[in-house]
Amino acid sequence: MYLIGTDEGLFKLNGKELERITDEYAVNDAILPYVCSPDVGVVTVRGEKVIREGCWRLYKDKNEVYASIEGPKIYEIKGEEARLVLDLTKEGEKLGWEFPHGPPHITDFTAFKGNIVATVEEGNLLIGETFEKLKPLDFFADMHNLMVKNDILFIATAYGVYITRDLKNFEKVVSGYAHGLEDLGDYIVLQVMSQEPLMISKDGRSWEKLSVKLPRPTFGETSIVKIDRRSIIYSTTAVYQVDIVEQSARKLVDNIPLTRRIKVFEELL
Repeated sequence: MYLIGTDEGLFKLNGKELERITDEYAVNDAILPYVCSPDVGVVTVRGEKVIREGCWRLYKDKNEVYASIEGPKIYEIKGEEARLVLDLTKEGEKLGWEFPHGPPHITDFTAFKGNIVATVEEGNLLIGETFEKLKPLDFFADMHNLMVKNDILFIATAYGVYITRDLKNFEKVVSGYAHGLEDLGDYIVLQVMSQEPLMISKDGRSWEKLSVKLPRPTFGETSIVKIDRRSIIYSTTAVYQVDIVEQSARKLVDNIPLTRRIKVFEELL
């Protein structure tokens, strides 16, 4: 099963069946029972309000949930209570962080070589041993998503994909507006802004565009998620299953509000 956050609510996808989970507000992310919205903040699927500031990403570390809030700020969520663990608002003002549609925010988190790494839209890459200790590095970009494979950190940005092994030296391996990244095992799949929006790579350096025409993604869409070693789900205004080996697509859902993020179904145990 998969969760799809859209401009008009959160949906659960099971095969070809699409089920609405929330009311019609914008949803950037979800780790059930928590829903992350730029408009209403962090709420539960039952409607309890946890954080009343715009939310952009949720991240589960062990069984704790952390919320990326505009500012940028990070909150730790337990039950229906939230604790502020980091406020980088003043730091961002000093360093020139900005976002054209509101305050800057963290778009993604990942673990990398014993540290937490986070991306700011638009700002510096962050690193720290804990969320409380996240500090800016020199690397600055309009960043969207992170992925780690073979001790390499991949960073999808508005200017392309960068890779690094040491967080000091960065190499651009793809140019253009890049957003979703998925590791299928033998292949890495990248989502770019194009009528043929999928690219694949085996080594992370050499990339090939798939000859599969799909609805063109727009700004702010993470449209891909792994099914298995050769297939992904692609979601924008319709939902498709894409076989990257055969370079073929099969439509699963005809219409869905504009996708903001699709992910594997995730909830707290």
